Amino acid sequence: MAVIAASTITVSSAGTAVQFTATPTPVRRVRVQAPPGNSGVTYVGVSTVSASVAGIEFPAAGGNEEIIFDNGRLGDLSELYADAATNGDKVHYFAVLA
Repeated sequence: MAVIAASTITVSSAGTAVQFTATPTPVRRVRVQAPPGNSGVTYVGVSTVSASVAGIEFPAAGGNEEIIFDNGRLGDLSELYADAATNGDKVHYFAVLA
């Protein structure tokens, strides 16, 4: 049976990346969603994520993307960060843990 983790990341200060979790958390896949209520663009990537260094960019209207780790490799939720162009915008995630 798969173990699931889900949460919402709020970017309090635009331009400041927020770590998904500080605890090492091995994952097989992660679905990331920007809620349609966001005011601006949101970004998901590694610790350097920003408007100019985005791994995944979501428009203000929302959207979702899935990150799948395959070939026997696992990812780690603690290596993902979110940033936003607008204070208070959010990113939701739903992860299948390893």
